[in-house]
Amino acid sequence: MKTKFIASIAALSSAVSLGAVGVAGASGPSGGHPSQADRVAALHAVAMTKTLPSDVSCSVANRLLGRIAAAEQRLPSIEAKLEAAATAAAGTPRAARVQARLATAQQVASDLPVVASVILSSCPGASSSSPTAVKVAGRVEAVHALLADVHQIATSGVLPAGFSCTVAPAVQHHLTGAEGKLDGRLAKLRADQGVATAAGKTAKAAAMAARITKLSGVRADLVAVSGLVTAACAA
Repeated sequence: MKTKFIASIAALSSAVSLGAVGVAGASGPSGGHPSQADRVAALHAVAMTKTLPSDVSCSVANRLLGRIAAAEQRLPSIEAKLEAAATAAAGTPRAARVQARLATAQQVASDLPVVASVILSSCPGASSSSPTAVKVAGRVEAVHALLADVHQIATSGVLPAGFSCTVAPAVQHHLTGAEGKLDGRLAKLRADQGVATAAGKTAKAAAMAARITKLSGVRADLVAVSGLVTAACAA
């Protein structure tokens, strides 16, 4: 329960929208990544029981509160997009799937403040305004903002105005490092997906396939941006 619960906080907003970009350090019972359904279920269980899993230490309370704060910031826009998608999908084969995602987002939105309250009551001294919580929330937001910026640059094919080739080596270093980490995560996910498929766990395999698609898209964006930097700073 511990890893599923922490994973549910760590990647909640992206899990509800398009599938998690990644769950830092989290693993499922069999060593693979927990599915979106696992994360949502673990979060909901805490909200319903008003009790933290016994192996969740209060030493991570402020970090979890920071992740909750970041997820709460993102959920309204995610819900709005899903509501629009549900309206557009009405009467089509996609309607049920989009409605299910919207229902998940709405459940998560109602569970998050309850879980935050459980953490605060279970861990005296924890605070959503603590330096650790604020720092974590800022990092989560920074990651989402960075991914959005990379995607915008990759799709537009234009580097930001004022981009200087003096920073190109550092940028390429970071892009290459990120690509390497993604390659490792993709390889692990593909292996876990094969195990899940062979075991007949179709829902888990499908969740992993969605994450693979999402991560592959992120990697494609990184490669595209790297190519733009190379082209602009070839001299």
